[in-house]
Amino acid sequence: MLPFLNKTKILMLKIFIFLYYLIAALISYKTVTGNFDLYILNSYDLGRIFGTLGFSGIILQMILSSRIKMLEKGVGLDRLSRWHKTNARAAFTFILFHPFLLFFDFLKKLDFDFLKNLTIYEWFGVFALILLTAFVSITVFSERLKIKYETWKITHKIAYLVIFLAGIHSFMVRGGINYKKPLFYWWAFLILLALTTLFLKFYTRKKRAFKITDIINETQTTRTIKLEPVDNKAIFDYKPGQFAFITFLSGSLPKEEHPFTISSSPYGNNYTHTIKESGDFTNQLGKLQVGDSAIVEGPYGVYSNYGMKGPFAFIAGGVGITPLMSMIRFNSSQPKKEKIILFNCVRNQNDVIFRDELTNLEKSGDWLRIIYILSDEKTGTNYNEYINNEMITKELDFIELYKFFICAPPKMMYKVRKDLLKLGVQKNNIFIEEFKLR
Repeated sequence: MLPFLNKTKILMLKIFIFLYYLIAALISYKTVTGNFDLYILNSYDLGRIFGTLGFSGIILQMILSSRIKMLEKGVGLDRLSRWHKTNARAAFTFILFHPFLLFFDFLKKLDFDFLKNLTIYEWFGVFALILLTAFVSITVFSERLKIKYETWKITHKIAYLVIFLAGIHSFMVRGGINYKKPLFYWWAFLILLALTTLFLKFYTRKKRAFKITDIINETQTTRTIKLEPVDNKAIFDYKPGQFAFITFLSGSLPKEEHPFTISSSPYGNNYTHTIKESGDFTNQLGKLQVGDSAIVEGPYGVYSNYGMKGPFAFIAGGVGITPLMSMIRFNSSQPKKEKIILFNCVRNQNDVIFRDELTNLEKSGDWLRIIYILSDEKTGTNYNEYINNEMITKELDFIELYKFFICAPPKMMYKVRKDLLKLGVQKNNIFIEEFKLR
């Protein structure tokens, strides 16, 4: 198990989410039926319950996407991001069925006269649903439609308007919520939860100003950016393998926030991020100059071997070597060095990142061994194909003793994990991290 992964906290959060929806359903059921007696619900009653569940789900979305440190610590943003996506599907389904079930009797007759009698607060609900549908559509199809990240991020502000409209709709529709009813107190709890989340999101997350002190071209498309705090104070504490969110303040780049892995060692003299050109934003990082400023927020993530005992097998795909390099650099500074075997998978020798440093580290002792796997280049000293089980079993004696850290493109990462499981490696000895903002 990863040393910073808190399984108890993860379990407690899962229980909280389950109870959260259960309480919302029970309170809504009691409001609809007047008691907890078994009752055959009609479509209208189901619609009201689904509305409560949907609005509750939207508030939960705010919490899961807040990046509040006390929530993320021991859980990881990658896991919270997956929960966020799953919860989004559930909340949207509840909200979509809410009006459909409310007006099912009219809709099955294709009778739309009920629209003439909708109150202003019911129209608020209609507008909220339209906005939410547009928002979800943009989110789901953003990559297919080639919507830029910053545009996609701005569209997420729609969620606040949806919450505002849906909140008014819920409180005021059909005479409003009776303050003596349990549903009133649930709604009050949701509002308090939302306000608390906003406060913690904007007032407790720590951001610091840095400046670029050096830019190193590792390959034609990958560069390492060295940063120092503007206030000259110590860099925040982080563990090898973690990442941070960075906003570069340069007139040559759009002001966008992106997550990048920290490639330096926590015990080193430098603080660095190594970034490959792989998208609209990162393709412009060549415009950065020494002296440019940056806002850094972090660290985040639980993907680290800090405090773990080896031996380790690191499997890197391209720029996926960055968190692993942070771990290697950290290990090199320790009095007792854990054994590491690095499978460095790239297309050709020109794509090898940190080549000189890795060579020197390999020569510095017997704790590090590097195996290059070049998929597009034929050489006599390296593997010239994609990584596979035969390579791994050939290079590793007593494979069951190793802890595997894999960082690569998702397709490669999951294939390697599947192959390792076939080789008999225990699931709790395989560690991956996939973090996507969208």
